[in-house]
Amino acid sequence: MKKIQIRNLTDDVFERMEQSAAVNERSLEGEARFALRRHYFPDAALPETSMRDRWRQETGARLAWLFDRLRDDEALGYREPVDTARIARLSGEASPATLLECLDGRGDLSFALADRLSAAFDADAGWMLSGRGTPFPVENIGNAYHAFFQPEGTTGRFEVELMRIAAGRSAGTLFCLRRNVETGHFRLGVVTEAFVLAPGMGGGGHGNLKSFLLFLKTRCGDMPLPAFDWTPAEDEEDFWGTFGQHHPQYFRQMTRRDPARWLTQLLQGEDPAGWFKGWTTDLKEIAAS
Repeated sequence: MKKIQIRNLTDDVFERMEQSAAVNERSLEGEARFALRRHYFPDAALPETSMRDRWRQETGARLAWLFDRLRDDEALGYREPVDTARIARLSGEASPATLLECLDGRGDLSFALADRLSAAFDADAGWMLSGRGTPFPVENIGNAYHAFFQPEGTTGRFEVELMRIAAGRSAGTLFCLRRNVETGHFRLGVVTEAFVLAPGMGGGGHGNLKSFLLFLKTRCGDMPLPAFDWTPAEDEEDFWGTFGQHHPQYFRQMTRRDPARWLTQLLQGEDPAGWFKGWTTDLKEIAAS
C-alpha cells in the first residue's frame, strides 16, 4: 500500500471531508481514500444504495430544485437573496447545517422541517417528502369559490387577485391568487370546468359565471379584487405543467400580466368582448344587484 501526504489543504475542503466522514462513520483517511477512488474509478461497482440513502438523495434533489425555483420566481422579493442560510432562518432552523445535510443527501428531512418549509414558502410538504403531487399546492375552485374567497377556520384578512389567461389553449381560464394580508402567504386557485371568460359558453357555463359575479358583487364588496390578463410563455401551453410548478409570486411578475377592466365591466353590466352574446339579460341582472 502506498502513502501520500497532502499539504496546504484549504479549510473548506477539510471541513467538508470532516463532515462527510462523520456522517458516514469513516475516519478522515478513510474518507480521503473513498473520495479518491470514486474520482479515479467512477464506473467501479459501489455498494448497493439502501432505500434510506436513495430517499435522502431524492429528497435532497427535490429541495435543491425547490430552492432554485424560489429564487427564479422571486418568491422572497425582487433580487432578494435566496440562499440556504436565509431559507433556514425563515423556516425557524437554528442553523443551515440540517438543510445542508439534506441537500447533500446525507441527512433526513423530518416531517417537522418539511411542515416549516411548507408554511414559510407556500410549498407542499408531501411533495418534498415523497415527490407525489406538485411542488406548490393548487386548489381547483370550480363552483366552491365561497370557500376559496372566504375560507372558514382561518384567521386574518384576505386579498384576492383575479387573472384571466389571455392566450394559448387555455385562454379564458380564470385563476386566483389569495393572499393573507397579515402573513403574506399565498394560495393558488384555478377555475377549470365551471366557466371561462371567453365567448361560446352554453347555458350551464353562463349560469355558473353569473352566480360567480353576483357572489363577488354582493359578498365581496369590501375585498380588493384587482383583475389582470396573464400571458403564458411559449413553452407554457400545458396548463398543469405551469400551475403547481411555480411559486404564486411567479404569476405576479408585471412582465407577464397587465391590469384589465373586464371585471369592472362585467359587474357594471357591460360585455368586454362578446362573452355574453345572447345572454344580455344576465348582465342586466348583475348590474342591478
